[in-house]
Amino acid sequence: MELDINALLHFSPLIKTFTFNAWVVAGFTPITRGSKLDYYINRPQGMKGYIINLTLRGQARAKAGEGSLLFGENELLLFPPGVPHHYGRDEHSEHWDHLWIYFIPRPYWIDWLKWDHTTHSIGKTTVNDPSSSRRYAIFFMRLSITTTIPPRSPKRWR
Repeated sequence: MELDINALLHFSPLIKTFTFNAWVVAGFTPITRGSKLDYYINRPQGMKGYIINLTLRGQARAKAGEGSLLFGENELLLFPPGVPHHYGRDEHSEHWDHLWIYFIPRPYWIDWLKWDHTTHSIGKTTVNDPSSSRRYAIFFMRLSITTTIPPRSPKRWR
C-alpha cells in the first residue's frame, strides 16, 4: 500500500486550510515558541460545530469579544458554534500542548454543552483530579487516532 503524502497533508487538521467538513475530528497539537505551529487561530465567524480543548502543558490565550481568557494545564475550553475567537500559545509560555475535538453534537447532547462558567460565551473548567485528567487525555487521544486517519482512496492506497 503506497501512501500519497500530499493527500495526507491536505487532510491534516493542523494545516491552516483544513475545512473541518466532518461530524467529528480530533487531534493533538504540540506548540513550541517559534515552531511551525506557533500561530494564532483566527475564526472571526466561529465554527459550525463545537471545539473543546484540553491543555496538557503550557498556557494559551483566547481572545473573544473585548476580552481574553487565559488557560493552562488541565483546563478544558469549549468554543460553541458561531462564537468568534482568536487563540494560541500565550506569549509568556514556551509551550502549549493540547488535545482538541471538533464536533457537531447530536441534539440530545445540547444540555451537556451548556457550561456554568463562560467568558464571552466560551466555556472553561478545570479538571482538578489527576485520574480524571488522565481519563480525559486518553479519551481525546483515542478519538484523535480514529478520526484523523484519512479515508481510503481506491486509486492511491490499494
